[in-house]
Order: sequence, then C-alpha cells, then structure tokens
Amino acid sequence: DDSIPQCIREVRRAIGDEAQVLLRTLPRRGYLFAAPVSRAEAALAVTEVPETSVGAPPAPPAGRPMVVVMPFETIGGDDEQRYFAEGLTADLVTDLTRFQSLHVVSPVRGGSAGRALPATPWTPDTLPGAASYLVSGSVRRAGGRIRVTAQLEDSQSGVNLWAERFDRPLEDLFAVQEELATHIAAGLAARVDQEGLRRAKRRPPATLDAYDLCLRGRELIGRSTEADTAAGRQLLDRALAADPDYATAHAWHAWAISRGFTQRWGEPKGRPAVKLAHEHAVRAVELEPDLPLCLAHLAYILMLDRRFDEALQAARRAVALNPCAYESRTAAGIVLVNIGDAPSAVREFRLAMELDPYYPPIVRAWLGKALLFSNDPEAALVELRWAIARVPDYSNALLPLAVAAAETGRVEEARASVAALHRVHPGLTLRDVEATLWMRRDADVKRMLDGLHAGGLPEG
Repeated sequence: DDSIPQCIREVRRAIGDEAQVLLRTLPRRGYLFAAPVSRAEAALAVTEVPETSVGAPPAPPAGRPMVVVMPFETIGGDDEQRYFAEGLTADLVTDLTRFQSLHVVSPVRGGSAGRALPATPWTPDTLPGAASYLVSGSVRRAGGRIRVTAQLEDSQSGVNLWAERFDRPLEDLFAVQEELATHIAAGLAARVDQEGLRRAKRRPPATLDAYDLCLRGRELIGRSTEADTAAGRQLLDRALAADPDYATAHAWHAWAISRGFTQRWGEPKGRPAVKLAHEHAVRAVELEPDLPLCLAHLAYILMLDRRFDEALQAARRAVALNPCAYESRTAAGIVLVNIGDAPSAVREFRLAMELDPYYPPIVRAWLGKALLFSNDPEAALVELRWAIARVPDYSNALLPLAVAAAETGRVEEARASVAALHRVHPGLTLRDVEATLWMRRDADVKRMLDGLHAGGLPEG
C-alpha cells in the first residue's frame, strides 16, 4: 500500500505536477487525472497569452483585496514532508482562487488567480505593492502526526489578523493535505471578509464604493432582523446604483428581497417578493455564471418558487465550483432539507459551520430544522433554542421550534413559540403558514402543520 503514494509522487515529479493540478488526490477514493481537454486551435490560442512578468503580478480589480500566499515552510528535512508542504501551498492557492472576492497571487505554480507565475524571490519584505494580506505557514511531522500552522497578516502594518494550528493523524498524507487546504482556505477567506468589513465601517458613508457597500449590506442582512434587513437593502440599492453590473450585490439583494415572502419583511410581500428576488438572482448568474455565491442564492430562490430540481442543480454546481464556501454548503443544506433529504442537509450545515467560524445565527436554525426532519427533535431543540436566543423574531426558527417542542411533549414551549410568532406576525394562521411552506413532500408539510396546531396556531 505504501508504494502507491510513492508512485504517484514520482509521476507528479516526472510530469512537473508538484502542485497537483493534473493528478489530484480524491480522499478515500483514489486519484484523478484532471488535465483539461481542448481543441488544438483553442490550445494554440492559450499559448499566445503572455506570462506575467517576474515580481509584477496583475493589479487586483477595484475593491478586491490582493492576498499573497507564501510557500509553507517545513520544519524537518524529509522529502515527504517537503512534498506535503509544496502540495499544501499549491492546493491552498487553488482553493483561495475559488473565492472570487479575492485576488490571489503566489510565487508557486498556479499562483496568480489561477495562472502560473514564475518562481519569484518574494519575501515578506518584498511583496507586491498592491498586496493587502500575507498568508504564510509551516509544516511539521512528528510522532505519526502532521501539524500545520497558518497565519494571515496585514501586509502594510504587519499586524497578525488570524492564526490557526491544525493537527491531524498521518494516515493518508495527501488526503490530509486536501482536507487542510480546504479548511485553511475557508478560514482565511472568512477572516479577509471580516477585516474588509471592519475597514469599510471606518470609512465615511459618502466615500464607500460598491464593494464596501455590499460588504456592509451583507453584514446587516446576516443579523436577520427586520430593521437590519431593511437597512441592508438600502446599502445594496446604493451599491447597484454605483455599479449596476455588480453580480454579488444582485445576489445578496435577491436574498434580502426574498424575506418579503419568508418573513413578511419589507416590500413587496408574498409571491411578488419571490418574483423580484428571482429577477435579481438570475441577473447575478448572468453577470457571473461561475460565481458560487450567485448560484447558491439562485438555488434558494428557485426552491422558494418550488422549482426543486432546478434548485438542487444550482446548489450542486455552487458546491462543485467552491466546496470551501459557506454559502455554497448552506444553500445545498437548505435545498436538501426541503426536498426531503434531511440527513444530507445536516452534514452540509455542519460543514458550513466548520468552514466559516463567522456564520450567522440562522444557520443553526436551519440545522435545527434538518435535525427535526432527521427524526431527532431533541437535538433540534438545542439548535433552535440557540438560534432564537439570538434572532428572536426569525420565523424559520420559531416554526420548527414549535413543532419540535410539540413532538417531544413540551406543550408549553410549543405554545410559547406560537405566541412569539403571533407577536411578530399578528393574526397568523395555519393557512398563512401553509402558503409559505416550500417543502416538496406532503408528509413534511403535514408534520409542520400538525405540530403548529398542537402549539395552538389557529386554522384560519
């Protein structure tokens, strides 16, 4: 068995694929030869594109921070550890370039937004002038385990913004490499977003550009209150006024507008909200067809429109384009629980929470709903109570909380949840709820309505 990884390493060395772009490791499955296939004339056109000059990576598009990924250092001298560090760096660069809000460069193969850069003598003191953030790290092998440290720092001030240590058993070196690259990339991208938001908040409102307005709007929407959603929509309106073709702003606007249907917040309400949200989501995908965020939000809106098969297709494509992205995994989970595959939804939500430590509270509400329909109402109550403590007016937490409480014999808690629903939506009836339950299976809809009826919600 040990000879197989050795052979793979020799093949990669022979074809110049130390970055593992052509020959990739699939955890628990094997290896995939992933060379792109193209017509001869297309290949000739690609060779005519000039290489980026040494030490001069292209400037990032307006608003996108440049992230420089330095080669990870090895502590210890064995070749296997060196190959691991090189492969981890290359995989990390690849995974980070999937976050299209970032402009990623690195002095390793495949290190400039997916295009190869020649090896450069960069050091932390000789970074490209446009660099915003520096990623570095080290690898150490000891006692049958691999220990990786990764850190993110402000390249201008040198202030350390994020650091994490990962410790894994050394069972399958390359499977560990891919797992670590995924988690480090997700953590780094989340931290860069948080830092970008912090910087945007320091700027006067009049000087904010479309990128900063979208960051701030997204953050307000993530708070999941009616007032914050309204304020977030105003910022996104300003972002789209500044840049009508800003796909990310269209995607987040679609999400916010859809709350006119799911939460009865803002205008329009009901089915017209789904229609308007769908227009923004489709426009986002038209502008950026390979941006996972846009596909994830389109999947959500399609699900609200009960176009379940299309929603699942869009969610799967979002995950395929960026398996590290919180939004992709969350959209997949929401679609899965509503089409009737709750156990798979639980896995997606838990992975989303692992990938982004800054996840909004509503993901715990969705996890609670998935646990409920995985026939674990006790576990569901834990998650739903946690969510309600932070977003007390969020209907998508109050509804399943009432059902889970009723099913576990906690009638008073179920009635309290229904009372909270009536506080947020006076006069709400079972008929009103049924009109906004976007679940594919009749049995799941009936289960929701039975639980709410047990909690005292009137039929209407």
